[in-house]
Amino acid sequence: CLSYIRWILSYLPKTFYKGMLIESIDTYFMSSALFNQRLLVRSSECEDGKLLHSIIRKDDGTDVFRAESRWKKAELLSRQACIE
Repeated sequence: CLSYIRWILSYLPKTFYKGMLIESIDTYFMSSALFNQRLLVRSSECEDGKLLHSIIRKDDGTDVFRAESRWKKAELLSRQACIE
């Protein structure tokens, strides 16, 4: 599942996530992908910083993985740490 998350995030344009932090991600594992299978990675932006992601097996159109991520500006999620 972590590889799928890494794939969907690596296909996002840098202009999208510059100055942004991921607030949450919901994942839906649907099917395994095997070595040498051709996959399509898609992401679409919805309202309020929500993105829908999918990984689809190219030869038969089967969904392998889906995710929904929410993003916010970094300054809204960041906190200062006070270490004494």
